[in-house]
Parts: sequence; C-alpha cells; structure tokens
Amino acid sequence: MKRVLFADNDPDFLNTRAEFLEKTGYSVLRAPTLAYAEHYLHETWSPVIILDIRLVDDDDEKDLSGLVVAKMETCRAIVKIVLTAYPTHEIVRELLRLQRHYQLAVNVLSKEQGPEEMIREVERAFDQHVRINWNIAIHWNKAHPLSFSHLANLIEPNLQGERLSNRADELEDLFRRLFYEKTQITIERLLWQQQGRIAVTVFTFAPDKPSESVLIICGSPTRIQTESENYKQFAPAMLHDTDGATLSALKGAAETTHFAAYALAGAPLESFQTFAEFYHSGPDQKSFRWAVDSLRATLATWNRGERVLAEGEASESQLLREKTGLDELGRSGLEERILTLRTEAVAHGLTLNITDDMLTLHLPGDYTFSYANPLPYVYATDEVSAASCAIAPGTLTPNNILIAPEGQVWLTDFSDIGPAPLLWNFTELEAAIRFDLVESDNLLGLHEMERRLTEPGRIGQVDSRDVDKPIRVALQSIESIRRATLGLIDRDARSYHLGLLFQAAGRVAAFQPGARRTRKEVVLALHALLAAGMICERVLKIEPPDSADEPTGLWIDFVNRVVRVDGKEKDLTPTEFKILECLHKNAGRLCTRQDVFKCVWGEEYQPDNGSHNSRLDSNMDRLRRKLEPDPDSPRYLIVKRGVGYQLNTKPGK
Repeated sequence: MKRVLFADNDPDFLNTRAEFLEKTGYSVLRAPTLAYAEHYLHETWSPVIILDIRLVDDDDEKDLSGLVVAKMETCRAIVKIVLTAYPTHEIVRELLRLQRHYQLAVNVLSKEQGPEEMIREVERAFDQHVRINWNIAIHWNKAHPLSFSHLANLIEPNLQGERLSNRADELEDLFRRLFYEKTQITIERLLWQQQGRIAVTVFTFAPDKPSESVLIICGSPTRIQTESENYKQFAPAMLHDTDGATLSALKGAAETTHFAAYALAGAPLESFQTFAEFYHSGPDQKSFRWAVDSLRATLATWNRGERVLAEGEASESQLLREKTGLDELGRSGLEERILTLRTEAVAHGLTLNITDDMLTLHLPGDYTFSYANPLPYVYATDEVSAASCAIAPGTLTPNNILIAPEGQVWLTDFSDIGPAPLLWNFTELEAAIRFDLVESDNLLGLHEMERRLTEPGRIGQVDSRDVDKPIRVALQSIESIRRATLGLIDRDARSYHLGLLFQAAGRVAAFQPGARRTRKEVVLALHALLAAGMICERVLKIEPPDSADEPTGLWIDFVNRVVRVDGKEKDLTPTEFKILECLHKNAGRLCTRQDVFKCVWGEEYQPDNGSHNSRLDSNMDRLRRKLEPDPDSPRYLIVKRGVGYQLNTKPGK
C-alpha cells in the first residue's frame, strides 16, 4: 500500500485530512509533533511526506521547523509536499534550494485549499516523482532462498519485530524503484556480504527485450553514495577496453530513507563463478593463468600505469596497517588476540610460547618451530619513506571476484576505491589462497607451504613437488599469480612480502576473544601467525631498494613484458605493449601511422576512418603519458603529427 507521512501540529486538521487520504487508499502515518515526525523518519519509510511549515508554534512567524525536517538526511529520498497558511518569499526560496539539492519534487500546498486538492497533489507526487513500480513481479531463485527480511538484516543486523518488517518493506520498495521500467525481476543469489553491504545478482525482464543480468550493491545511503561517487571518479570510462579486460558499468541507482543501491552491468552473470568456486573446481594451470592474466589486465586498466604517493605521504607500513584494520585495532588489541590464540591452542594439544622477539610453536610428534614475533614489526614507526601507490578498484576477496568460463575477470566490490600500495591487490589474492582457500588443516603441511613461499630466491619460482595435493594446488596457483606480476614483484620483493605480512597479521586480528573455536579454526589462525613470523624474517633479510642504483633510460623485458623508465615500473596494457614492441623494432626511425596500425591491429589503416584514428590516437596518447616523465617535452616517444612516430630508447645519443 502507498504510504504517506503526514506531520501537522493541528490534530483536528491532521486527523480530518488523513482520513480523506485513507479513504482514497493511502496508508497514513500521523505525526502531530516534530518529535513524532523525526521518530517516523528514523524508524520507517514513506515515499511522500506532507509537512506543515510550523510544526511547533502556529503563532510564531519564525517557526520553520517543517523546513528543518525537510532538510534532514533521513528525508533526502522522500518527495515533499509542504503545507503553509503563511506563504512567504523566504519559504519559497528555501523550498527551491531543497529541490535543487535533492533533485526531488518539493511542492507547496496552501492549508486553505480543500482535501480534494491535497489528494490530487499526493496522487501527482506518486505518479510523477516517486517512481516505484508497484506492478513489477518479484521472484526468488529457489536454489538460493532469500527474502527482503533476510537481506535487510544483513545490511542492518539485529532487526526484529515491526522494525524488521518495516525495513523489509522499504528494501522491497527500493528494488521496485531501481527497476522501475521492468516487468519482472528474479533475485538469483547473494554473492557477498561485507561491512553492512550486500551484493545480489538479479535477472531483469522487460517487454520485447532480452533478459539482462545485473549485480546490485546495496547498503546505507551514505555509504553507497560515497562508493558510487568514487566509482564514477576512478572507474575506467569504457565498459571493455581494447584488450578485452572485463570491467563493470554503472547502470542505475536508487535510494530510500535507510537503504540505497546501484546496479552494475556488463557481464553474463549466469555463466560466472566466484574466484572461490573457480579455485575449488580444480582448474588446470593454463586456465588459472588465463584468469590471473585477465585480472592483471583489469587492474592495469584501473590504475592506468600511474603512480602516486600515499595521502599525507604515509609510509608503506602505515598504509598497510590502515588497509588491514590493524591501525584501528592497535598493538594492544593484536597482542590480546595472540594471547587468546595461545590459550585456545593448549586445548587442542598445541603449545605456543611468546617472547618479545620470538614465537615458538610445539606440535605433537616433537616438532618445534621458532620465528620472529611479528608484533613489533607490524607496529614499527621508524619507516619514513612515502609509499608508492596506484589506483586500486577496491578490496579483493574470493567471493567478490567473478570469473567467466573463458577466464575473463569481473570485479564487484568498490567500497575501497582509491590509492593503495602498488602490489596490494596481488597480495590480497595470494593471501586468500594461503589463508582462506587452501583445503588443509595439517599444520605441518601448511608450515612446509610457508617455508617454500618465503625461501630466498626468485620469487616467481615456487617448488610444488612432493607435497599433499591441497598444498600443491595452492603453491601452483600462487606461482601463477607471482609470474603474472614478475616485473612488479621482482623489482620490489620486499614490498610484496611486506604486504603479505600485513595480510597474515590481519587474519590473526580476526581471532577475537570471547568465543571458543573448533580445532580447525585454531589451526588456521596459528597458520596465519606462523606465516606472519616467517614472512617477517624474510622481509628483514631483504634490503630496501637503493634509488641510487636505479638504471636510467627506457628498459624493456620482452619475455616478461616489463617496461621501466628511469628504473620505475610502467604498467602497460597488452595493446600499449604491442605498440611499443612495434616501435622498438624500428627504434630511432620514423614509423608511419599506417605501419603502426597494421602491426598492432592487423588491419589496413584508413586515414578517413574516424574509428581508426580514434583507436590509434587514444592508445598512443596513453602510452606517451606513461613513458614520458614530462609529456609536454617528450624524450622517448616522438610524435610527427599526421605522419607517424619515432621511439628513442637512448635520448640524447
């Protein structure tokens, strides 16, 4: 039923007019005071609100309490009808400001007008501005049973009784608003739940159109608004770049009082698996490498090869503490969790000894392992150099990465879009396999896995021989991740291991006091702590890169597809690398536009073809900006306008 919130401090006027509305078929919440209005806005949802300007004192000319209510954040998504017996220019100006700010109808109605006019105004509000599809058919996939009550409780935990019922109705209205032009939707499955936000897959249907699959991200209005604005600011402009990296397109948004949502489109969701499902399905190494390569291409499209310093010039450790929540937890909080883990371990026949410098773990069978206590290093404050960052699309987890049968990757969680340590997303993916997906609770086997992953040597070569299958699969998968990013990791192995250290410490931080765990849960937490100690020792043995030893000029590794300029890694898309490869074969000589286009795209270049010109110019422009320290004074990629390009690998020589 269509609900209206009606706030007026004249009880006779309020009740009489509310009865007229109810006889017409509306459900009316009656708010005789300012406090009642605020209460209803906090607890319930009404698409339309009728507000008396003077909610406190009808005789006070300065009483504009109704406008105060209209400006509340909880009133942002509600269509407003303002009642007044005393219209003034000031009131009209305020209402116009409200209308521009919220981009919603804010209409004025004189209290002297009869109930028929009020009913017509409310009807106009619902017909023209509320935009809730009351006729849409909503279905649920029986294989993944969900309900609006369940989803509302995931977003706002501990809802009960009437409050839960109100929120469920509001969430249903949100979906009816989001899919205003559809005739049917099927809510397929819950993909992930994270920090008061959910992602659900939905199939939509409209007359004479094929069905469409979309991903709905839903949460509180403030959180979702910030997230969607960051998406618009940082997301690549194209749905699919020229190299086939699968991206996500923002397609529609809606808001109610307590919820907001936006839709992502661009991939056939019915054929995708989550990364966790893909991993557990046992893909062959070739398929896994394809998926990892697609992920790298997608991440490169997001950061566009650009490097920035951390905000406030934060050190790498400081930034990693913030990203993993360890900064907010604090050293004492992490220490408490380690002590809790020690107590829990004893109940399962495992002994953990802790000193200021060392962790020692005793296992049945007379196995003892000792490594550095990572706690002091995680909270060290003597690192002063600013972290090198790139734009990251958010936090990667096994459930928010989708993979197509062809190996294409689709990212779905953009709550943390923005600058992140250069290797952040890759350490997230490796840590997910090491600590979340590996199908083993054998602590001896997990220790052996960590030993092989932290041993000195080339980081992209991992020994996966002579271990149990779950450990072997994990090692081979991690090797694929590292090989896909060799240019980045080899250049700064210390930063990569540092990121993994904080990922491991973050898993230990999740071992909160106050609850007993199963043996498997204790073993996996001990695994993360043991790994943190082993990685810590590995980090301490790696010297930070010396900037004085950085090579100068343009350096290209064609085998590993790595490009550096003056010692700094440049992330190129496959198309940009192909252009550079073509130019390098003729370094120092002019290459015509026809030559480059034929070499890269295998087609004959047509100077009058706008698509050909746009494709070539946009890729060359991006490549020039990535290679040149000062794009306005190019040293390496010289453009002969309208003619061609010349690559100088050693400018000035």
